[in-house]
Amino acid sequence: MINTLFNLAVVGTRIFLGFVFFTAGMGKLTHGHYFPLTMFPMSLAKILEPHGLSLWGEFVAWSQVIIGFLLMSQRFATLGAIMSLPLILNIFVITVSLDFKGTPYLNAFLIALNLFLLAADYHKLKFLFMDDVSEYRAVPLRRKCWQADLLWAVALALCLVAGSFHEFNRSMTFVFSFAGLAVMLAGGALEFYLRLKRRNSGQWTVVSGQLN
Repeated sequence: MINTLFNLAVVGTRIFLGFVFFTAGMGKLTHGHYFPLTMFPMSLAKILEPHGLSLWGEFVAWSQVIIGFLLMSQRFATLGAIMSLPLILNIFVITVSLDFKGTPYLNAFLIALNLFLLAADYHKLKFLFMDDVSEYRAVPLRRKCWQADLLWAVALALCLVAGSFHEFNRSMTFVFSFAGLAVMLAGGALEFYLRLKRRNSGQWTVVSGQLN
């Protein structure tokens, strides 16, 4: 029961943090027209322009889209959690430096959620703290659901293409981004089906709540 609740908390946190990042990034790229209820300022690049940091604002927007996608995918959520921590810390420092009202507290909360996800994935990251990692060098990289990996790649490509349309065709931004999210869900469904099929055939065991 406790393990189930913990797994649900991890998955829920990934989805929440990923949703916040994805919509915030798309909102910045589309100047607030993509998702008007996002928590972050849509004119970040313009706010930072007087300080010579408009390009950094664009970088933040694109990074948020990619990181949000990785977190929501579950399959690559650990990679998303690793990438998001330095980004949130950067945003936190900038908002404090520019005296944003309330935003630093929100970012501090997101940092806490990010640290929770990293702690939950300690079993995947603990080799970083080991003195001897020679035993891991002999372990080959295996991907048993390569079909799902292909769908994830297509989904991410669609989301990135969506961001590139924001200056030319707003409707295409919606079409490509939601198509990307739909393909991402299809990838998740395919992976779940393949894992269930393998479990029933006795090839491997699915761990409750672990989708990556």
